[in-house]
Amino acid sequence: MVGKVFIVKLEGYSGCELEIIEKDEKKYVRKSSGNPEYNNRLINQKTKQEELCLPNYKICHVYEDGFINDRYFFVMDYINGKTLADSMEQLELFEIQEYVDLLTGHFLTDGNYDPLAKEVFTKKAESLERDIFKKLGNDVPINVQSALSLIKDFSWSHVIKSDCHGDLTMENILISRNSFYLIDCLDSFYNSWMIDAAKLLQDAEFLWTHRKKKRSSNLYVRMTVFRDLLIKKIENMPDGKVLKETVYYILLLNVLRIFPYADLKNDGDYLLNATDTLLKTITKENTL
Repeated sequence: MVGKVFIVKLEGYSGCELEIIEKDEKKYVRKSSGNPEYNNRLINQKTKQEELCLPNYKICHVYEDGFINDRYFFVMDYINGKTLADSMEQLELFEIQEYVDLLTGHFLTDGNYDPLAKEVFTKKAESLERDIFKKLGNDVPINVQSALSLIKDFSWSHVIKSDCHGDLTMENILISRNSFYLIDCLDSFYNSWMIDAAKLLQDAEFLWTHRKKKRSSNLYVRMTVFRDLLIKKIENMPDGKVLKETVYYILLLNVLRIFPYADLKNDGDYLLNATDTLLKTITKENTL
């Protein structure tokens, strides 16, 4: 696709680039891998974006794909809207209830628990442990070691396999003309709505998307309301208590997965505090 190109840097750890292309008075987004080593992951993400269908969400249409200088790219719709992260502070409290109901429309109220989930999650935990020790050496904090032991020993007996976005942070949800659009699908190591629930909880409880932004009391109040409504939604499902516990373990896994890629000078305190809080939350839940 040829047209006027505006290059926009994409924040995150993938190193991908976003370019806004204007052709025939219409705008498109071209997403390119930062290096050839990331090509296969971006191909998987494009495929997932083309195939994904979740209730109450719209997915950006993919128009073309290919390679430029050995780097894979694909072109999709440009959505003129605000992220949910940027919108949270302005939401009325009654709107948050409506948003939680819509955003969780793909959460399954029933389903078969996947007997293979334990093997998948345990292998992921073991791989993650190796990556963390490789990066930190003998300086792995005690609470991180405790968290790794927890997720390796967890039963993972209440995991439901289902379609999911894979990286459902509030920054990857665009609001445009009263519709939710999903961007940046992730080729997650496992597909489950519980992965998406954990990502939403990561933003609502730990303000991941806002960790480097100015925060106000309005934002804290709205995030707390969002978190409580999200947890209540899960608790009201069949086997709600164990489903909530599993989501928190997935959230702990998510936080630990950031360690090998993060700039610990900037995000280290955030990650350690989140790990410590999650350990306390999980321990408290297990004693109730």
